[in-house]
Amino acid sequence: MEPTNEKLKSSQTEATGTAAEAAPQAYNPEHSNGGTAAPSPSPRKHSGIGVASFILSLVSFVGLVGAFISITVLTANFASNPDMGLPGETMPMDLIGTFAFLGGIVVLAIILALVGCVLGLVGLFQKDKLKLFSILGMIFNTLIVGFFLIIIVISALIGASLPGVI
Repeated sequence: MEPTNEKLKSSQTEATGTAAEAAPQAYNPEHSNGGTAAPSPSPRKHSGIGVASFILSLVSFVGLVGAFISITVLTANFASNPDMGLPGETMPMDLIGTFAFLGGIVVLAIILALVGCVLGLVGLFQKDKLKLFSILGMIFNTLIVGFFLIIIVISALIGASLPGVI
């Protein structure tokens, strides 16, 4: 004769105590610590300094690209326009002012990239902050400064090889 469900339940109850104790209990936060749930650790946030470094890299990149495109277009227009004179001759004053303004944008963009490098470095050493934007800002700003230094070195080498240039 096989034992019935009633006999199985009663034998389990005798072994463990009561039927309520034998059944698994669902999680109830009211029983855990006085009715208040344990405070969950707040998620880490991005470093504000790292975000600033990344934004400076974007601003610097856009400024440099815009300035280089403008300088290239102005130089091509000046060289191809016979009314403006030959490149070795005197430039009109408004064109000189435009080149000076664009040169100022290039210098400002490089300064922003250098500041962005410093901010990215500071952001890397912040505790309990995400480092993504600090790393991206460091990489982009370093590439911008490195690109500018390469252009300066190439320009100096070309200028030194031209006859009549000191």
